[in-house]
Amino acid sequence: MFIAAFMLVITGALVAFAGFRVLALVPSHWTRVEGRWIGPSLRWSPSRYDYVTAEGVGRSGVARVKVMFRPPHGGTCVVAYDPADPSRSQPAQLRWNGGVLIAAGVLCAVAGVVFSALALA
Repeated sequence: MFIAAFMLVITGALVAFAGFRVLALVPSHWTRVEGRWIGPSLRWSPSRYDYVTAEGVGRSGVARVKVMFRPPHGGTCVVAYDPADPSRSQPAQLRWNGGVLIAAGVLCAVAGVVFSALALA
């Protein structure tokens, strides 16, 4: 049981690390505007979106990671883009997705610590 608990701690740490990486995709100082999803939400393909910057320039982009809780086809989204380089953008929803991964990873790691304490007792 101790080995399984240790693996749970390692898995939790890796999931939390992935959450921090996803969270870093969208810096908090980026400008946020409303955009819309392009095409269907396919399981293994990147999510495409388009948006209009605050200056009125239309742009489009592709999410680098899978976006959770996206509508199956079309719909609106919030897009965050770099004011210095508006071609760099990501769905702002990724900040929330990163937070979910961090919370799940920490919960998993804490559960692993508790199980290892029970195994050693």
